[in-house]
Amino acid sequence: MIDLETPRLKIKPLASANAEDALRYQVKNHDYFKPYAPLSSKDQLTLKYWQRKIWNSQTDWHKDSAYRFYLTLKEDIQENCSGIISFTQVFRSAYQSCLLGFNLDEELRGKGLIPEALEKLIEYIFEDKLIHRINAYYHPNNAASEKVLQKVKFQKEGLIKGYLNINNEWQDHILTSRLNSFL
Repeated sequence: MIDLETPRLKIKPLASANAEDALRYQVKNHDYFKPYAPLSSKDQLTLKYWQRKIWNSQTDWHKDSAYRFYLTLKEDIQENCSGIISFTQVFRSAYQSCLLGFNLDEELRGKGLIPEALEKLIEYIFEDKLIHRINAYYHPNNAASEKVLQKVKFQKEGLIKGYLNINNEWQDHILTSRLNSFL
């Protein structure tokens, strides 16, 4: 596992020491994330859930099946969670692909922090993990995610009908991708 930095951020793999802070972050931003994120578990806003999620995340990292990162502002001495970026569903063999997911504290939106972190992480995923293709989906009404993905050179590929169940409704999403130019 590796720690990375950008001009304004520290980027670390999600670790068990982050469980309480990750929970605070999710509780604080729950209403902000709700229109675009599925509820993955009824206990999603509990410490037990985050301890289990982080343990699974560390196991996934060692199995080379997913990489999840915890973002903190360099200026934040307490290193509170500012965002989470994940590269999941890693497929090897002829695919060499993964799925990108990201979120950011509502109070920090519009400052370019996610594109800043993504540029560093995409380089790491392409060069160190030898991924060929990163897919990312966003809800058609989520202009902020669309803008982030455009900034980091993802290309639109099409509309995926009924892709994700959010708030008990199957919702369409836009598929985007970025190919590895380092290979």
